[in-house]
Amino acid sequence: MTEKDINPIRKRIIQRCMEIFLENGFAKISMDEIAQDLGMSKKTIYKHFSNKEELVKTVIISFRDETLARIESIMANEEIDTYLRLVKTLEATGEQLSKIQKTVLEDIKKYLPEFWVEVDTGRRLILKQVYGKLIGDGKKEGIIRKDTDDDFFILMYMSLITSIVNPEVMLDLNYSASQVFKNIVKTLFNGIITDEARGAYESKYLT
Repeated sequence: MTEKDINPIRKRIIQRCMEIFLENGFAKISMDEIAQDLGMSKKTIYKHFSNKEELVKTVIISFRDETLARIESIMANEEIDTYLRLVKTLEATGEQLSKIQKTVLEDIKKYLPEFWVEVDTGRRLILKQVYGKLIGDGKKEGIIRKDTDDDFFILMYMSLITSIVNPEVMLDLNYSASQVFKNIVKTLFNGIITDEARGAYESKYLT
């Protein structure tokens, strides 16, 4: 870790801007407003970041690294089995994604298109590696069906999180974000039919 990485003022700027950008985007927020919110001068901010673009990119990369560190911590926990690691990883991913509002994604796509491609490609690769390993381990251990389509499972989960966990939808639900993640995972894994009904369904429609 470099001195730049542990500088307390730089870390404070990144952390606060992470909260601001993820909630509101960055295009309509000026450096003057950021400085005022932080209670410091623009000169101080520019000591750590050469311009707004560098600040935005640093914040997004820091959020990605924070998410990855959380997931890696779960993956490295040998005290829990594969099933629980998968559940906890799905919940952690959902909780992190719920912090990202549509505005910031639109801003990145519009104003930093090349950076968006880099971030999106990296995100997809990480998800495929993480969930690919977990699902692969689950198949080997006999807790996940061998005919499970890994890519489709990830796509379905991400689509559910994106469509459900946003302010407009959440306002109409009587669930906390944590309850939403748990219900999504529970339904994905267990479905809504009983074991008896599932057996009848599979013998009638899938044979």
